[in-house]
Amino acid sequence: MHEWGGYFIVNGNERLLRMLIVNKRNYPVCFERSSFCNRGRFFSPFAVQMRCVRDDLFSQTLTIHYLTDGNCVLKFIYQKQEFLVPIYVLLKALAPCSGQSDGSTDTYIYNRLVKGYFQNRQISDKIEVLLADGNKLGLFSQEQCLAYLGSRLRTVLEGVTTDMSDSDVGRFLLERILLVHCSSFKDKFNTLCLMVEKLYAFVAGECASDNLDATSNQEVLLGGHVYVSLMAEKLYDLLLGARAKLIKDLKNPKFDFMTIRNPNYLKKLMDSQTSIGKKLEHFLATGNLVSRSQLDLQQTAGFTIVPDKLNTTRYLSHFRSIHRGQYFTEMKTTTVRKLLPESWGFTCPVHTPDGSPCGLLNHITLSCAPIGKEETEMAQKIPQFKQLLTKLGMHA
Repeated sequence: MHEWGGYFIVNGNERLLRMLIVNKRNYPVCFERSSFCNRGRFFSPFAVQMRCVRDDLFSQTLTIHYLTDGNCVLKFIYQKQEFLVPIYVLLKALAPCSGQSDGSTDTYIYNRLVKGYFQNRQISDKIEVLLADGNKLGLFSQEQCLAYLGSRLRTVLEGVTTDMSDSDVGRFLLERILLVHCSSFKDKFNTLCLMVEKLYAFVAGECASDNLDATSNQEVLLGGHVYVSLMAEKLYDLLLGARAKLIKDLKNPKFDFMTIRNPNYLKKLMDSQTSIGKKLEHFLATGNLVSRSQLDLQQTAGFTIVPDKLNTTRYLSHFRSIHRGQYFTEMKTTTVRKLLPESWGFTCPVHTPDGSPCGLLNHITLSCAPIGKEETEMAQKIPQFKQLLTKLGMHA
């Protein structure tokens, strides 16, 4: 009756999923890193990044790099591979105009990004350089841009069938992988324009860089979030494996096609794949993430720990520990280890271990409780509810 739970028992040991600190979802942050210059020709230290998160917790981080010639390029990682796409191609493919070769879409994009600041040559000249990519690539309509994306990425995208055209593959990429938190192409277009505007403002010195180590630019990835995301990916892998086995059986000339309708055959098809439970058990037992996409995280190990039962207080502290990520232990910078003034009340200023994880493995304060989207919406409605009761002459 005194057991509070919240952990898994694997091989007789208690395993606890760590709470991780990640970037705030669906918010563009601008920052400067000298290492970006090593990515290639014309690359500058300036970039804008957004961690796009869907309602089912699927996330995809997009980064827009500023080039020294005034152009921009978008970088995203898919299946552990890095892809660079010119911003013009994405803007043209997402623009709400018809996208015909009469130049109407280019005019719309120009007016949307310049926003009436035609006298500011610093902005308008960069937009003209950005739009000049259309002539270089020979892309003048929306369909051509979609086909360009589809032809380049057809071989790497999962879920693409042979009967899909290049344009359909391009739409599949924009709907399923890029800017996943937006449902319509219009919203995706406006979000992309917002990121480009912020990048140009950052380069021009009109806005300061965002501190990625500030609490206002972070959120907590709870153990359940990691577990559910991994389980969803393993379920998808199971279906892909079953489909591959089915296609192999169909190619066999001796295979009876009526067998597909037999429930026993479908059960056998699913049982032939590796058990999802075993994969999740391995993840909990070792803390190592074996994933195609790495769940958009920067680490592959150290997700679970064994709670130390020295005493009740020590045991309880494991449930309040919050980790910056294993990736940051190798970084030379000391900025990440500082406790900023706005962190007071959320992060304990004293409770952190000595040695290499000092300042990276913190503990949330007694009054701090990580809440989800549903709790946030409820909390926002409470003041409105109290105001309504006051108007009605009642007390909350």
